[in-house]
Amino acid sequence: WVISGKYTVDGKPLLANDPHLNNSTPSTWYMINIVVSDVDNYFQGMSFPGTPLGFIGRTKLFDWTITAGCVDLLDYYVMTLNDEGDQYYHDGQWKKLDIRKETLQVRGGEQVELEVKSSHLGTIMNEGFTGLKLLALSDQPADQSFDLPMAMNWTGEEASATMDSFLDIISAKTTQDFMAIWENHRAPLLNLVFVNKENDDIAYISAGSIPIRTHEGTYPVDGSLKENDPVGTIPPKQMPRIINPERGFIVTANNKVISEDYPYPLHNQSWGMKYRAARITTLIEKQIEAGVKFSVQDMVDFQNDNYEILADLPLKRMLQLITPDINSLPKLEKAMVSKLLKWDAICSEDSIAASVFRVWLHETLRIMLQNHLPDETIISQVMNYWTIDDFILLHFKDLQDSDFWCDNSKTTEAETCSALLIKSLGIAGTVLTEKLGDNMSSWQLKNLITSTHPHLPGSEIPGIKSIFHLEYGRGGSSNAPNVALMNRYSREYKSMGSANMKMVMNSNTSESAEKSLWGIDTGQSGHPYSPHYNDFLLRFRDSGTALLDMIPPVDNPNPGKEVLILRFE
Repeated sequence: WVISGKYTVDGKPLLANDPHLNNSTPSTWYMINIVVSDVDNYFQGMSFPGTPLGFIGRTKLFDWTITAGCVDLLDYYVMTLNDEGDQYYHDGQWKKLDIRKETLQVRGGEQVELEVKSSHLGTIMNEGFTGLKLLALSDQPADQSFDLPMAMNWTGEEASATMDSFLDIISAKTTQDFMAIWENHRAPLLNLVFVNKENDDIAYISAGSIPIRTHEGTYPVDGSLKENDPVGTIPPKQMPRIINPERGFIVTANNKVISEDYPYPLHNQSWGMKYRAARITTLIEKQIEAGVKFSVQDMVDFQNDNYEILADLPLKRMLQLITPDINSLPKLEKAMVSKLLKWDAICSEDSIAASVFRVWLHETLRIMLQNHLPDETIISQVMNYWTIDDFILLHFKDLQDSDFWCDNSKTTEAETCSALLIKSLGIAGTVLTEKLGDNMSSWQLKNLITSTHPHLPGSEIPGIKSIFHLEYGRGGSSNAPNVALMNRYSREYKSMGSANMKMVMNSNTSESAEKSLWGIDTGQSGHPYSPHYNDFLLRFRDSGTALLDMIPPVDNPNPGKEVLILRFE
């Protein structure tokens, strides 16, 4: 997100970024400084190891951040092929497939010959989906399934100038220049939030190639029908964008970024849940209303905010349903309820109530799904589906005692939600006791949730795992700005995804201004005995409040003893 300079302590825009990916050791990100002497410019920010490009960061004129746009760019078409497999049926006629041979070299084995078939709708992908079964088309029995040839159409297959876009940032002079650079980028879809430090513009652009569909886009469609063909992509200049909004700030968090009057329907929207963006927006609006200027530390505090929206109306309703039975609960469950009744919905690392809520919610959801779904594999998939928290938020807030999900479809007796919640509360108590001990003071969230940063292959080898593997206890949740992504079905409570880097960029770089901050989640080195293998891990464990000052490289020509200079001849 970015906040206009009219609301900041130093009178210049503040830009914050903390993208969430799978944790790993070494880190996904690598901190770099690049001085481009022939154009009197520099890049400072985040790159990927081994890549001399800057992906998120700053130059003399611009600060920018990137997050995933989370819009579906891919469609599958069910194809009708002839018996020879060299033609496909489309728009009432047979058309020739483009067929080519590819040879895959296999180390230590025989080479593999692969036949690749392509149509105007994309490449036939079935060999990549061995054993895939698709539901029958609408004119077939609903309970029948077939192996059907499928073509994949993805806008990412178009020629893209992604690398050129990152390189050209160094030469951008105006806000319009910066936006134009991204018009030839195709995939993945990106949210770019940026600051023009020359005139203090704050802006947003969605960059990528979004297909214009004639169908809904969620499921494979009949590739023989011309009306299902893609009809182009949204013109680059009509992609979502905004410059200097009236409210004075811009927020993105993998959420929906368009209004209802946007002229192009974005079918099968797979945007991330809106809760993080809504929470950040609320924090910003409250501070603006209070007339308090924003500092760099405020931005860090927002990144580390631990508010859990599911602990609002859903938890209140869960507690209401068991209120008549509280006095008859066992001592442990009474103590758990007491913690929840006093909880402020903040998933801080020291919170005991946050641990109780997290486990109780997951056990409740598990039983609800077991009541109606036949297989634990399916239950695991549903519990980890990205919209499950939407279901919890919308369904639990008005949960009735006779709700469908609380009644076990496998029994003749009608079960109630109050009974289910008491049962799941008892199971939660057992899970927490077995995992953390029978002394509730040890049930702090940091003892329940482990931020795991696996090293491949080091973490998989028992004898050396302790040398390579990194982890620590933490707070947060999947819905809080301080994201802790985990497997809801598993009772291990390992956070495998979180912010892998954090940056707060102050576009005021004068001596008297607050310093910008940056850091990654583990360390710069991949050598386990280097002091830089895990030196950032503790900074992140301590809520990221001890990040490094981000000093422009032109002002800091001797940043340390170890300097790698790349010269391009």
